[in-house]
Amino acid sequence: QMFLNEAEKTGLLKDFITRTIKQLKLADPPRVLFHKNSAWAEQNRSFGQYDPETNTLHVSLPDRHVMDIMRTIAHELTHAKQNEKYTLPDTAGETGSTWENSANAMAGIIMRDMAQANPGLFEAVTQDISVNEGLNRALASAALAAAMTMTPAAAQDQAQDQPQAKSPTIGQV
Repeated sequence: QMFLNEAEKTGLLKDFITRTIKQLKLADPPRVLFHKNSAWAEQNRSFGQYDPETNTLHVSLPDRHVMDIMRTIAHELTHAKQNEKYTLPDTAGETGSTWENSANAMAGIIMRDMAQANPGLFEAVTQDISVNEGLNRALASAALAAAMTMTPAAAQDQAQDQPQAKSPTIGQV
């Protein structure tokens, strides 16, 4: 199935968040808010956002494949890791910035790991090529862009030498 029901999606996302926090070795995991109303994404012109001042990650859920949501989470959790290590500047989220490119690269690495561990999640995307052709092209383009922005070794450097991860706080709005 292409879109999981809410309970399946939420459970899978919580597991993914916990796994990604451990992979990134976040010492102080952000609070994660799942937005169920598409108005949040429209208002913020984004599917996700990390707020370093409140250590909160916002994620838009409506009408998105779970793998796309996971990629957003991986990207934003990378910003949380960057903030732990360096304190993010106000310009960190600008397109083309070193911070943004690094978060894209790390999200690509995390998603490759996820794909290897859970190949069935990708099968759901490709079952109906006629319906999902545009989505598949978008995913391939995003993966290529992430892979081109930074070497895996450079992206992995951001995940090194941190204390053990704490459990995340996850809420819904």
